[in-house]
Amino acid sequence: AQGMVAYSDNGGGAWTTVNIGGAAAGHGVNYGGGIWEGGEKFILLASAAGYIYKSIDGGGSWTAKESGTITAGNYNQVKATKDNIYCIAGAAADIISLSDDGGETWYAATATGGGGDILTVWRFDKYRMMVGTDDGTLWHSFDGGTTWTQITGWTGSGVGDVRGLWFVNDHVGFMAYDSVVPLGTILRTINGGLDWEVITTPTNAGLNKVWAPSATLAYAVGEPQGGTAFVCKITEA
Repeated sequence: AQGMVAYSDNGGGAWTTVNIGGAAAGHGVNYGGGIWEGGEKFILLASAAGYIYKSIDGGGSWTAKESGTITAGNYNQVKATKDNIYCIAGAAADIISLSDDGGETWYAATATGGGGDILTVWRFDKYRMMVGTDDGTLWHSFDGGTTWTQITGWTGSGVGDVRGLWFVNDHVGFMAYDSVVPLGTILRTINGGLDWEVITTPTNAGLNKVWAPSATLAYAVGEPQGGTAFVCKITEA
């Protein structure tokens, strides 16, 4: 089916839909975090079928910058550094794709070796990056994705899904993690992801994404809970 993207330029009062990909391509966001907004104009979109799209006019038009050459599988998430130069996207089957020129060209990083689907990604700079998988594993690279080290020892490591990563700075970050139930939990790191502490999280039926504007405040969205869409706010007591 025809993929579409919607944008608003009046605070959400009205939305305009824009076609993306061919009429029967089925392109579009596959998973939470599939759109990265790097400012009013710069947007990246991680699509199904191994496509990555870029817009430089606020979503009015889209150009495919990666067209299924690295993988034909679905991309799950895409992110960029604050300057929009260094980008990272994660896909099914342990595929990690990188761009060092603002999303214009993409190349494959080395797989983590864990074999899981990459659900969430974060890129700190040219060399340092982190990914989470549907095997409940968290991986860190300090050499531009050439080698990966698994981060273990945190509550839930090795089971469930690492579904969301968001770092406030190089040291403080948040993780959205789902157990196999599923039951979602927010975890926080203050040392760049080496160690993670569990943050008391409201009862839920699984989390999908976390976003944090500061070291003591985070928001998470998840699956319907009690028949209602789930949004929670987490603050430090």
